[in-house]
Amino acid sequence: MCNLYHHSPSVAEMASFFEGSLFKFSVKSRAANLESGYVGADQDGLVLVNSANKSELEFSIKRWGFPAVREKAKPITNIRNLNSSWWTGINGDYVRQAEYRCLVPFNRFTEWDAANKRNAWFEIDAPQSFFAGI
Repeated sequence: MCNLYHHSPSVAEMASFFEGSLFKFSVKSRAANLESGYVGADQDGLVLVNSANKSELEFSIKRWGFPAVREKAKPITNIRNLNSSWWTGINGDYVRQAEYRCLVPFNRFTEWDAANKRNAWFEIDAPQSFFAGI
């Protein structure tokens, strides 16, 4: 995905997004006071995960990106090829097992624009959006 994204979470908007689905927010999550902000590689960000009994969604704070594989390298946030050696080894468990999956709420995200040598921001025209996370 991206190295930087922004979220302005609203519990009501997120709950509305899941209305009519099998997913419901836990009581604790419906009462949460959420902060908006930017999340970059190796920073903490808000995610939705399955509750312990797998019947509800709960908010959790998780680190964005996988730790760097070499000393002084940046955290890994972009691995698009699930057949790569990075995923086919032990890291493949993260993709195959549901307990490692999450939903990341966002309003906009960046991708590097090499031609202009800067971030290009993309916004979603919807009250709430999510991308899949591991």
